[in-house]
Amino acid sequence: MTTRAGFYIFNIFDSYVCGAIPLLIICIAQLITVLFGYRTTFSSWFEKWPPSQWPGQTFIAHISEILKRRLKHIWFCWIFIVPIWLFGMLAIALRTVGLITYENFVYPLSFQIIGYMLTSLAPFSIFAYFIYYQLKQNT
Repeated sequence: MTTRAGFYIFNIFDSYVCGAIPLLIICIAQLITVLFGYRTTFSSWFEKWPPSQWPGQTFIAHISEILKRRLKHIWFCWIFIVPIWLFGMLAIALRTVGLITYENFVYPLSFQIIGYMLTSLAPFSIFAYFIYYQLKQNT
């Protein structure tokens, strides 16, 4: 960075945007998508109800087809272990959130707010694209 405040700006970016919270939210969104939305469109859920198999089974069948071997117990990981692990890590990350500091300097409240806005940018873009994609498919 070429400004005098370069490292302070880098510290805000590193602490909020590249931190654990946005990455865990993105991982949880991906897990929910794979487990419950692995179809061509969201509206395909309502075409034939109940579906012949839940989308997680479809995903596991596609992975088994790619690997050319049967995956026996992977569903247990996808349904139980991974969600518990991700939500546990998110709870710990949310519990340990504090004010951002650099050495002895505590960032002002306005920079804290900017950091939280930057944190919400990545997960919000996923949900915004999901809504855009669904509206585009329905028209």
